[in-house]
Amino acid sequence: MNELKKIIFGSKSETFIAAKADAPVQQTDLFPNDKLGHAHIVKTTLVQQYEKKLNVNHPGRNPLPDALRREVIELLPQEDVTGLKVIGKEIKEVLEYLPGVPIAIGIVKQFVRSEYIKPSAGGLHASRVIAAYLIFL
Repeated sequence: MNELKKIIFGSKSETFIAAKADAPVQQTDLFPNDKLGHAHIVKTTLVQQYEKKLNVNHPGRNPLPDALRREVIELLPQEDVTGLKVIGKEIKEVLEYLPGVPIAIGIVKQFVRSEYIKPSAGGLHASRVIAAYLIFL
């Protein structure tokens, strides 16, 4: 009775007993009729490397709220712009950080750069004239 309990509830170890004790068993010997392990090369083709570029249509950051106080700074080019035609304006808004002041009360600096078109002497070509950004350190 003790031996039966030992067989049923006792510790067991899994051992693999080979068909031939002196010959090592290989994995392919387990399934002799298996055709999955065999591969026949029919044709080789050269594949060119292809690199896919991702186009992410991200709208950018959210605009600053209209309720914030704005300080407009007009930037003009160093060239003489009298008589030149204005073709547009570039507007850049920067939230100014004031220590100890909540962002909801902060000031937005709005840099406005007017773009001008300057025709060449012959009138065939034109160049764009615009002011440079100020860099604050």
